[in-house]
Amino acid sequence: MLFALLRACSVVLDVEEQEINGVVRPVKVDERLTHELILYDDVPGGAGFVENLCEHQTMVDVLQEALRITKDCNCAEDAACYRCLLSYRNLIFHPILSRSIPLRFFTTLMGQNPS
Repeated sequence: MLFALLRACSVVLDVEEQEINGVVRPVKVDERLTHELILYDDVPGGAGFVENLCEHQTMVDVLQEALRITKDCNCAEDAACYRCLLSYRNLIFHPILSRSIPLRFFTTLMGQNPS
Protein backbone atom coordinates (compact mmCIF):
# COMPACT_ATOMS: atom_id res chain seq x y z
CA MET A 1 0.00 0.00 0.00
CA LEU A 2 2.85 2.36 0.82
CA PHE A 3 4.39 2.22 -2.64
CA ALA A 4 1.03 2.66 -4.35
CA LEU A 5 0.38 5.72 -2.18
CA LEU A 6 3.80 7.17 -2.87
CA ARG A 7 3.37 6.78 -6.61
CA ALA A 8 -0.16 8.21 -6.41
CA CYS A 9 1.07 11.21 -4.41
CA SER A 10 3.70 11.85 -7.04
CA VAL A 11 1.07 11.84 -9.81
CA VAL A 12 -1.59 13.89 -8.02
CA LEU A 13 0.80 16.43 -6.50
CA ASP A 14 2.86 16.57 -9.70
CA VAL A 15 6.21 16.04 -7.97
CA GLU A 16 9.09 13.66 -8.57
CA GLU A 17 8.67 10.31 -6.80
CA GLN A 18 11.89 10.75 -4.84
CA GLU A 19 10.56 13.96 -3.24
CA ILE A 20 8.04 12.05 -1.11
CA ASN A 21 8.84 8.99 0.94
CA GLY A 22 7.28 6.89 3.63
CA VAL A 23 7.71 4.13 6.17
CA VAL A 24 5.54 1.39 7.62
CA ARG A 25 5.59 1.31 11.40
CA PRO A 26 4.13 -1.41 13.63
CA VAL A 27 1.83 -0.07 16.36
CA LYS A 28 -0.40 -1.58 19.01
CA VAL A 29 -4.06 -0.57 19.03
CA ASP A 30 -6.18 -2.08 21.80
CA GLU A 31 -3.59 -4.80 22.38
CA ARG A 32 -3.68 -5.69 18.67
CA LEU A 33 -0.63 -5.27 16.45
CA THR A 34 -1.32 -3.28 13.31
CA HIS A 35 0.67 -0.96 11.08
CA GLU A 36 0.58 2.69 10.17
CA LEU A 37 1.93 4.37 7.07
CA ILE A 38 3.88 7.57 7.59
CA LEU A 39 4.42 9.79 4.57
CA TYR A 40 6.94 12.63 4.58
CA ASP A 41 8.61 15.13 2.28
CA ASP A 42 12.02 13.76 1.33
CA VAL A 43 13.68 17.06 0.52
CA PRO A 44 15.88 19.16 2.81
CA GLY A 45 13.73 21.33 5.05
CA GLY A 46 10.52 19.79 3.69
CA ALA A 47 8.53 21.27 0.85
CA GLY A 48 4.98 20.95 2.12
CA PHE A 49 4.00 18.26 -0.38
CA VAL A 50 2.61 15.88 2.23
CA GLU A 51 0.83 18.75 3.97
CA ASN A 52 -1.34 19.02 0.84
CA LEU A 53 -2.82 15.63 1.75
CA CYS A 54 -4.67 17.34 4.60
CA GLU A 55 -7.01 18.81 1.99
CA HIS A 56 -9.93 16.40 1.66
CA GLN A 57 -10.19 16.45 -2.14
CA THR A 58 -6.43 16.01 -2.56
CA MET A 59 -6.49 12.93 -0.34
CA VAL A 60 -9.48 11.52 -2.23
CA ASP A 61 -7.61 12.11 -5.50
CA VAL A 62 -4.53 10.32 -4.14
CA LEU A 63 -6.60 7.34 -2.99
CA GLN A 64 -8.37 7.15 -6.38
CA GLU A 65 -5.01 7.28 -8.14
CA ALA A 66 -3.63 4.53 -5.87
CA LEU A 67 -6.64 2.41 -6.81
CA ARG A 68 -6.08 3.12 -10.50
CA ILE A 69 -2.38 2.24 -10.22
CA THR A 70 -3.09 -1.11 -8.59
CA LYS A 71 -6.18 -1.92 -10.68
CA ASP A 72 -5.16 -0.92 -14.21
CA CYS A 73 -1.83 -2.71 -14.42
CA ASN A 74 -1.37 -5.66 -16.78
CA CYS A 75 0.97 -7.66 -14.56
CA ALA A 76 -0.34 -10.63 -12.58
CA GLU A 77 -2.35 -9.55 -9.54
CA ASP A 78 -0.07 -11.54 -7.23
CA ALA A 79 2.96 -9.73 -8.67
CA ALA A 80 4.11 -6.18 -9.29
CA CYS A 81 6.01 -4.40 -12.05
CA TYR A 82 7.65 -1.04 -12.72
CA ARG A 83 4.35 0.22 -14.13
CA CYS A 84 2.55 -0.20 -10.80
CA LEU A 85 4.58 -0.69 -7.59
CA LEU A 86 8.21 -1.40 -8.38
CA SER A 87 10.89 1.26 -8.45
CA TYR A 88 14.60 1.48 -7.91
CA ARG A 89 13.99 2.86 -4.41
CA ASN A 90 12.11 -0.26 -3.28
CA LEU A 91 14.45 -2.74 -4.93
CA ILE A 92 14.99 -4.75 -1.73
CA PHE A 93 11.24 -5.38 -1.47
CA HIS A 94 10.69 -6.54 -5.06
CA PRO A 95 10.53 -10.27 -4.18
CA ILE A 96 7.62 -9.69 -1.76
CA LEU A 97 5.67 -6.92 -3.50
CA SER A 98 2.28 -7.75 -4.89
CA ARG A 99 -0.55 -5.50 -5.97
CA SER A 100 -3.25 -7.88 -4.68
CA ILE A 101 -3.43 -6.57 -1.10
CA PRO A 102 -3.32 -2.85 -1.96
CA LEU A 103 -5.82 -3.49 -4.77
CA ARG A 104 -8.30 -5.08 -2.33
CA PHE A 105 -7.69 -2.37 0.26
CA PHE A 106 -8.15 0.59 -2.11
CA THR A 107 -11.10 -1.06 -3.83
CA THR A 108 -12.89 -1.50 -0.50
CA LEU A 109 -11.87 1.93 0.80
CA MET A 110 -13.13 3.70 -2.30
CA GLY A 111 -16.35 1.64 -2.45
CA GLN A 112 -15.53 0.13 -5.84
CA ASN A 113 -16.46 -3.25 -7.25
CA PRO A 114 -13.46 -5.58 -7.59
CA SER A 115 -13.31 -6.19 -11.35
